[in-house]
Amino acid sequence: MTDSATANDQQCRLSCSQPAADRLQITLAGEWRRDRQQPTTEAVTGCLEGSAAVRQLQFDCSELSGWDSSLLTFLLRLIQQSETKGLAVDRGGLPPGVQKLLHLATAVPEKEASRGESAGPSLASRVGTWVLGELHTAGEMLAFLGEAVQAFGRLLRGRARFRLSDL
Repeated sequence: MTDSATANDQQCRLSCSQPAADRLQITLAGEWRRDRQQPTTEAVTGCLEGSAAVRQLQFDCSELSGWDSSLLTFLLRLIQQSETKGLAVDRGGLPPGVQKLLHLATAVPEKEASRGESAGPSLASRVGTWVLGELHTAGEMLAFLGEAVQAFGRLLRGRARFRLSDL
């Protein structure tokens, strides 16, 4: 049984076929380079929508003539989407260099903090916030102390104004 969907953008080519009921074979051909327009993962998603029995993706790169990091980006996105859908991904048909780089890219789970989301403020940030808060408090304390000294000076000179209701 063979279904075929092809996305042909310049020299990058992607086609899907179904050699068995539970497998979808993705054929990558041409030069996968950043400066060329490439197929998207939606081309593979379209192939998957037609058959609910697919449980595994496999690759055929025998016609792949060249690649750079854009192929890795495409494959990482495709693998992540496939695994989210519960599909197994057989990387055996990929070039050895691509397999090694994909292994390195997926070997260690990504830490949340590596995307700029930190668990909390750093020590320097906490110290800086504390110092600024203390300076603000110290300024308010000095203002109060200055007003109290001025009021006491007016009291000694006999110019203090005091309302009995304030007592």
